[in-house]
Amino acid sequence: MTPIPPEKLKLLRKGCVIPAVPLALDNDRKFDVDSQQRLMRYYVDAGAGGVAVGMHFTQFEIRNPGIDLFEPVLAASAEAADAQAAKAGRPILKWGLLVCLSLFAIALLAVWIYWQSLYR
Repeated sequence: MTPIPPEKLKLLRKGCVIPAVPLALDNDRKFDVDSQQRLMRYYVDAGAGGVAVGMHFTQFEIRNPGIDLFEPVLAASAEAADAQAAKAGRPILKWGLLVCLSLFAIALLAVWIYWQSLYR
């Protein structure tokens, strides 16, 4: 696992908004790269500390064989978020489903340990 760069770790520890980004589709319900990238630029310009892509349960199908949109969605989103953050001169956190599931598992474990400490 690649370590989190210090400037991004500082941002995470300080606390920041990391919105779950919707999947941009066109009128034919096809992935709209331009709109997805506009969303990324919007979130960075609005001051979000990061973006979470592919997180919503309605987006799970983008990983399915035959649909194969997960990597293109992540790539388009990361490219736009990184470029806009560089333009703004600040770091941006990027989260995908696996990272968030891992953090969720850690959070559940922490709650369980705390709960156990209350009742010992």
